[in-house]
Amino acid sequence: MFDAVSTGLAAILGAGIFAVIVPAAAIAEPSLLVSLALAVFVAFCNALSSAQLAAVFPRSGGTYEFGRRMLGPWWGFEAGWMFLTANTVGPGVIALAFASYVHAARGVIPVRMVAVLAALLMTLLNAAGIRRSVRVTDVVVVISVLSLLAVILIGFVG
Repeated sequence: MFDAVSTGLAAILGAGIFAVIVPAAAIAEPSLLVSLALAVFVAFCNALSSAQLAAVFPRSGGTYEFGRRMLGPWWGFEAGWMFLTANTVGPGVIALAFASYVHAARGVIPVRMVAVLAALLMTLLNAAGIRRSVRVTDVVVVISVLSLLAVILIGFVG
């Protein structure tokens, strides 16, 4: 159960929160907390609707299957391709965000080199098997959630 929740949180939370917080703060300015609350609500609704669709249509195919069943074959095809595109581009963006943090902490190695190394390491981890990937995901999600809670706590105290 923990692994399933962790994997779901990794997909919903992702590393995006760490990559977009500074640009979001610049755009939203004093409305940042309201904007983040709205984003959390939308992500929560997305998670609930995905869970409900998976319960109603317990077949493989995910986004494609849901779109096809609810809206028709063309929309299912489009939803499937959008999902595939997002999940192809997303890891590269996450690798670049990670590399930017590493570069900020240790400005020695170029950002793109760190991003490529991170992507290669994650590829090797995935090739090593699902059990290892899930264990690493569990650790990363716990660290991410604790980091976010720490930031929130510091924000309220400070």
